[in-house]
Amino acid sequence: MPVYLVKFPDGTTQIASAKNKAALMHLIDQVGSPTYTQITSLKGLEWIIEAKPTGSYQDEGFQVVQFSFSVAYCDAGANLEEALREAYPTLSSLGMEGKTFEEALKDDGSANLPRWFKGTVPSSLPLVTSEDIPF
Repeated sequence: MPVYLVKFPDGTTQIASAKNKAALMHLIDQVGSPTYTQITSLKGLEWIIEAKPTGSYQDEGFQVVQFSFSVAYCDAGANLEEALREAYPTLSSLGMEGKTFEEALKDDGSANLPRWFKGTVPSSLPLVTSEDIPF
């Protein structure tokens, strides 16, 4: 499945995997608005994600087990490094620009990234209705 680096307007990035662009937009919609994201493909990314049980608790009569996930191994070649440099151009040249980390991060949050495509909401994405809100 293709892997993507997704940058949100607040400057955060997430790595996502989806079978196609429509599925990617649905996935992004679970954590933020896909409309305002900037996305690039990470070709050749190979990784192993480790899951460790961290605890459990009772919830409405069910025993819930919690897990912590971390990247155990990642072989991204130069693709991930290059994508992160593109996503954070000011942070990448922090020592040369004379800016603080906070200033650089703010500048990069709103940076328009060439060669990245803009996220959009597919027409098949269902709208949230009052019936979807449980209260």
